[in-house]
Amino acid sequence: MLLVATLVVTVALVASAAGLAGPNAPPQAARDLALTYFSTGLTRAEVVSIGGRAEHDYRIDEGRIVAIRPGSIDLLERDGTRQTIPIAGRVVGVLLRGTRVVTVRDNGGPATQVRPSGQARILGRAFFGPTFVRAEVLFYLGKSAHDYRIDEGRIVAAKAGSSITLLERDGTRQAIPVSASTVVSANGQPVDQSALVKGQAAVTIREGDGPAEQILLATGLALGRR
Repeated sequence: MLLVATLVVTVALVASAAGLAGPNAPPQAARDLALTYFSTGLTRAEVVSIGGRAEHDYRIDEGRIVAIRPGSIDLLERDGTRQTIPIAGRVVGVLLRGTRVVTVRDNGGPATQVRPSGQARILGRAFFGPTFVRAEVLFYLGKSAHDYRIDEGRIVAAKAGSSITLLERDGTRQAIPVSASTVVSANGQPVDQSALVKGQAAVTIREGDGPAEQILLATGLALGRR
């Protein structure tokens, strides 16, 4: 899924979107990511996860229903995109034109869930759980679009102030740029970048292909076991 963003995001914006205290207070647990990225600014997302030996590529869309047909609905999303979503599963509540919903599709199939938008955070907590691999989220803060990329894995290489390489749950090695302004935290407390060492589990958050805005060291989190 290609998600387009035009502005550079700051840690302060991420914190305010989450309703967190302080400009440099990152989420303290993986499930708290749902409070940020599956909140009222969610537009659409792609989440890769692995359960058992099965890999899932979830497509999540949020928008206002503008058309209802047998077997499908049309959503008008926050960025003006109109998406036709095929339906083949459970519907929570009544589908009515004008209502906002969030839909979930897996591996290019029809939507297996259609829920009121207010339940997006419930879905997010499931996605950002122990099967999480990586995500890309198009998120609106006010009228500004942001393309967030979130990766989880174990650090297999680290160059202070330059980059880290994560070994992710699906075996992918992902190089994540790091800058002097990257905020690193463990247990919700800022730590020095010297804490980025091989073997440490981490979650990284960045805007597009830019350097990581935040790196959450996974002390106490149920993350990659490699």
